Amino acid sequence: LSAAAALQIDTCPMEGFDSLRVKKALKLPWRAEVTMIIGCGVRDADKGIYGPRFRIPFEEVYRQL
Repeated sequence: LSAAAALQIDTCPMEGFDSLRVKKALKLPWRAEVTMIIGCGVRDADKGIYGPRFRIPFEEVYRQL
């Protein structure tokens, strides 16, 4: 991912993908394991959708058991 950043390419690891569909789309053998999917592309700062960001307070999402 650092090499991509050096080329001005943004990356984002994705989770929650359907590995069976990925294997089928890529025509991978059944025994193959898809462990990660990484989206990548060149940022278009002029056309991107950027807005205010917010964080939910830590205390609202964390509870010690």
